[in-house]
Amino acid sequence: GHYLAGYARWQLIQVRGDVHLMPQAGETMAEYLADLQPDDVLIVMGFRRRLPAIQRIVDTAKKAGVPTLVLTDPTAPDTMRATWTIRCEIRGNDFFDRYTGVMSFLHLLSVSVARATGAKGRRHLQRIEAIHEDFNDF
Repeated sequence: GHYLAGYARWQLIQVRGDVHLMPQAGETMAEYLADLQPDDVLIVMGFRRRLPAIQRIVDTAKKAGVPTLVLTDPTAPDTMRATWTIRCEIRGNDFFDRYTGVMSFLHLLSVSVARATGAKGRRHLQRIEAIHEDFNDF
């Protein structure tokens, strides 16, 4: 889930700031959860070997009035108390799990957020591109 969360963050920071991947190395979830506000949205990813902490994270966000989206697979229990739970199939007939469905959903979510940010999001992306040019990144 951490790789997928990193991808989602990378997509979202193109059109808005204040998007965090939590926790980072050496940090705890509590340090981030303490800052959550009702106008935030928490996206939690847990596939197959979900940590038991996921439900505690969702419950903590709920107590803070923060809407929560859980992305998971069909094996997740129906007892998740998230605002929204999206189940994506990841199992196939071969050896490795497949996360293309999750990536497609994250793409759709990112495009939807980009559209919702409108002109402000486009200005944010334009500032990023201008800095890339200044730095001669590409």
